[in-house]
Amino acid sequence: MTGGAKPFRLGAMTWQERLEPLLGRAARALERVRPDSQPLAIALAGGGSRASFQIGALRYLYDHEGISPDIITGTSAGAILASVLAQHPDPADQRAALAKVEEIWSTMSSSSEMFEELEWFAKLRTHLPTWMKVVALRQEPHRRSLTQSIQATFAEMFNRKDDAEASSATSATVKAVSPLHSLTTLWEGARATTDLQEILRGFGTETSAFRPGRIVERLLAPEVFDPARLAASGVNLRISVVGLESGALRYVTGQGELRDETDAPLEGGPVGFVDAVTASCAIPGVFPPVAMAGEHYVDGGMRANLPADIAFHLGARRVIAIVSGAKGPSPVESFHGGDLLEIVMRSSTAIMPDELENLQIRLARARGATVIEPVIEVHDALTVDPGLIAIATDYGWMRAHDVTRSVSVADAQRSHDIIDLRRHLWAIEDRLFGPSGPGVQGASEDLAHLGELKLHLRGLLEGARPGHLPEGAEGWWRGWEQHPYTIEVDPPWMGSEAGRTPSEPAARTREA
Repeated sequence: MTGGAKPFRLGAMTWQERLEPLLGRAARALERVRPDSQPLAIALAGGGSRASFQIGALRYLYDHEGISPDIITGTSAGAILASVLAQHPDPADQRAALAKVEEIWSTMSSSSEMFEELEWFAKLRTHLPTWMKVVALRQEPHRRSLTQSIQATFAEMFNRKDDAEASSATSATVKAVSPLHSLTTLWEGARATTDLQEILRGFGTETSAFRPGRIVERLLAPEVFDPARLAASGVNLRISVVGLESGALRYVTGQGELRDETDAPLEGGPVGFVDAVTASCAIPGVFPPVAMAGEHYVDGGMRANLPADIAFHLGARRVIAIVSGAKGPSPVESFHGGDLLEIVMRSSTAIMPDELENLQIRLARARGATVIEPVIEVHDALTVDPGLIAIATDYGWMRAHDVTRSVSVADAQRSHDIIDLRRHLWAIEDRLFGPSGPGVQGASEDLAHLGELKLHLRGLLEGARPGHLPEGAEGWWRGWEQHPYTIEVDPPWMGSEAGRTPSEPAARTREA
């Protein structure tokens, strides 16, 4: 106080001394009711290569919503993302770690970088076309064999477009073949069986068809991920795994402790955290189970692909759940004539997992979680292509914006339309300029149609509200989408439209 005045006293205490605890209690009460002071959790679902969607969503949340998560949970590919982020208590450092992940992720050009074939499975795929022809010799008319279906699936999974197209073009009616062709086919089949013993041995003794590719090694390399740094960060982390012997859902903490689904501690720890991440990604049949603490563990997505429930158990009051796959399994044309294995595989690997995740999403929403999920599927969990990864990443950014800002139905639909059109443009470019495409010389009509669609994309982009699109989006229409090969052609639609200003939309764009 100034001028030598004495402080006013209430009894033995000054008024400042009386007021201080009251102000402290009021401040603490205010902190409890302020939304941004409540514990925030980020829950990252599994989804294989579709984690690109989550990377884009997280980029938006850090850059534009200023998130500072206290709790991070993850499953499978989401477990890798969660673990890298949870190394750092500071949001700025988490954002820098995310940038490293995005840089590594965007360099992938083929599925083999995530899914490296074991030798026995590689030989099986090599000989499958020949065996298919042998089986076709005794195939009943008007029926597509399981072998054909498997071959088409493998071809699509591993970007063997010519094989996939040939398989899908197979007539439902088996054509008559000459005796010479039959003998030649059988001879090829006999030669192919020289590797049969190794294939059968692998099928009978190996626990998977693949091993994790080099992308996993890069993401878990010391310069990107350090278990000691994670253990000391103070960020509350849980990644999900499922025990094969017990069938139980477990969670692993950043310190390597095993917890049950209510977060109660379990005996048997600690476990190596890199082993835990590998286990969380161990899709049964694709990657081998991981032994930890006396049990073998596989992908946490078998029980909890969206680990939002554990975030609430940890005391989160706000949960942002990011799902990487669109709702619903990809439709198929018909199951008329489908055999037992096809029906079982369709039910157990597509329909049931989708319904399980949908249930988890509904429960998360019922508890108040904000769920960011794609509405359209840019690519599946096994597809790796730089163009599709880039499109899915942009889609994640846009969906995070639309959900957190509660945009109108029309604005949200514009986001879907932009991404769906880019995905369609990517497919046309790949068909024209891919390894088996006709190129610019044999596709003048296709190029003209492509140009029209690019200009329609420009119209969609120009109609978006400010802040609705990620940085650089205004140029999406100008060039080619990304591909694992170079397109040595200048975009032909830029010749007549490059000088047009945004306020002068082309007639074709207006009509579209």
